[in-house]
Amino acid sequence: MTELVRILLKIDQADTSDIAVTAMFAVDGLVYSSGHATAVLETDSGLPVTIPEMGVFTRVTEGPERGKISVMTVYEDHTPLMRKLQAMAG
Repeated sequence: MTELVRILLKIDQADTSDIAVTAMFAVDGLVYSSGHATAVLETDSGLPVTIPEMGVFTRVTEGPERGKISVMTVYEDHTPLMRKLQAMAG
């Protein structure tokens, strides 16, 4: 097992220290948001990594559930995380 694989297996041990939404707007029943999550990996001396995120939420437009979110999709750019993991693995 390579060091990178060992680090990836520990990824669920990351402590999320910050989640921020920087923009949000709605168009035709869809809500778009952008932001980032900052995580600290236990195996990396407590140095944070920031992961850009974008979310698309579909709202119910009719009936008693009107205004509620029916579908939520979040996209994350894992490039900064992968760079950090590769650097940690050497």
